[in-house]
Amino acid sequence: MKISQKTRSLFWIALVVCVLALSWIGLAQFYPETNTLRYLPDRIFRIVKILTGSDPIGSAVEPENVPVALIIVKILITIFLLRALLKIVESVFHEQYTQLRIACKTGHLIVLGIGNRGSRILKDYQAQTHQTAVAVEPKNDHENLPALRRDGHAIVIGNASDAETLKTAGALKAKTVICFDENEHTSIQAAGILATLAANRRAPYPLQCFVHLNNPRLVEIFRHHAQRQGARSLDIRFFNLHKMIARQFFHHLPGLLADTLHRPDANIGFLLFGFGPSAQALLIQAMRVFHLLPGQSSHWHIFAANIAAERARFHDHYPQIGQITSLQFSEDTGCYAQLLLQATAHQPDDAQTVVICAGEDERANLLAAAELLSASATQDFPIFLRNASSQAMSRLLSQQANTRLHFFGDDDDFCKYELITGARQDDLARAIHNDYLRQIRGGASESSVYQTAWDELSEEAKDANRAQADHIIYKLLLTGRPEAIQSPADLQFNPQEIEMLAMVEHERWAAHRYLNGWQYGEKRDDIHKRHPSLSAWETLSDGEKQKDRDTILRLPQILHAVQNRGLSI
Repeated sequence: MKISQKTRSLFWIALVVCVLALSWIGLAQFYPETNTLRYLPDRIFRIVKILTGSDPIGSAVEPENVPVALIIVKILITIFLLRALLKIVESVFHEQYTQLRIACKTGHLIVLGIGNRGSRILKDYQAQTHQTAVAVEPKNDHENLPALRRDGHAIVIGNASDAETLKTAGALKAKTVICFDENEHTSIQAAGILATLAANRRAPYPLQCFVHLNNPRLVEIFRHHAQRQGARSLDIRFFNLHKMIARQFFHHLPGLLADTLHRPDANIGFLLFGFGPSAQALLIQAMRVFHLLPGQSSHWHIFAANIAAERARFHDHYPQIGQITSLQFSEDTGCYAQLLLQATAHQPDDAQTVVICAGEDERANLLAAAELLSASATQDFPIFLRNASSQAMSRLLSQQANTRLHFFGDDDDFCKYELITGARQDDLARAIHNDYLRQIRGGASESSVYQTAWDELSEEAKDANRAQADHIIYKLLLTGRPEAIQSPADLQFNPQEIEMLAMVEHERWAAHRYLNGWQYGEKRDDIHKRHPSLSAWETLSDGEKQKDRDTILRLPQILHAVQNRGLSI
């Protein structure tokens, strides 16, 4: 029978405790005079010597008339030897000590991998909860290992795709596992093993497993079509760094474009360089939230290598994208002055240009941004640059007050426990859904899919609420009320604003449906994704229009309720 690592560790711990107990009892019996306080230092000194291999009865007890100074010296030497012994024990029995700590944990967090992302999550978790966590790392010489151990985290050295390693980390008693390993394959394997282990859990709560997938498209597929395994004992949720970055980017962007968005004839042209997972996530989020008032417009020009194939794949994934906006694709030749001229040649003179460098190669992004900055020296449009160390890059340029470069996508902003687990990021979306449940209480609902509590909603239904929440800042800026985010109590819209914002809300709602594969149909059909309201505002019945007006009218109450509860907006 194979003995587990945890069992072996507990055996050695028990052996050391047994040696200490027997030594204490044996010395008390052999030297009864040491049972007094006077000889306590001698007793401890002898136990230390026993642990270092000395004979427990090698010499007699010290005389009664030993000077106090020498007794103090022995105490100090004992402290020194204890310190040295603890270092040795820590080195030799560190694995056993770690196992003892993990055995005492319950409802804890497990993070797979202690690379830059894993380390940031562990530090943020400790800062937010004042608790330590358990991490699994295959390399016993990882550069982040000493710092995390100093912080008090328990590190299990082993392969996260091994069931025994996960059990050693306490997976049978843990509450949350975050699979954010640099190797996506390892995260998927670990999640699969956790699905098997969860069947043997005796904990009263399910194990929440958050799995990072590098491709945003995979996240959508798994969220919408994968069946939950062991629903009572395991709750697997998928997340993607690119989608998180895109969501934050379009939350902060309207603040930088506030003056432009408030113009009734605003025309904004986006130039997107790169069309990998990061760039596509940004574009999809834009389709979800960047919807403007009637009379305003925006358009996208995308530059990337092998653009024909990328464009075909993108349209295959999102066949209804043409119902939302028109996209222009061009080959990225690397001649940025010419590409910039090509993209802006037909724009109105008062159009606002926004450049986003979001390729997968951050060095290439930096080079492209520098070239574009040089090619547009006489212009003042902003250039956004995706960089995992964007905070450090921003500090380098902080002395240049007029810099047009804006960095985004810093790992420190996203490797956060609450963000990954959704503990705070969905506060506003949850409030919108709860308000909806109150509105339909006792009445008819559009669909039974949306009538359940938040935790029981499908991911598509949750995303619908998230998209509505993400667009709120745009509604406030479009009507010149950005301060309402902080002071929603006095928020009011006049009838004209209500009508315009209702039209925008309908456009946003339709865009979200189109992105999820819905089409127009005379009758609603959730199975085949058909909806009669996927048409122009002018063709809607007054009852359907009133739903969008009600969304705007309820906005002040929702924001006020969220603020009163101290939640994040």
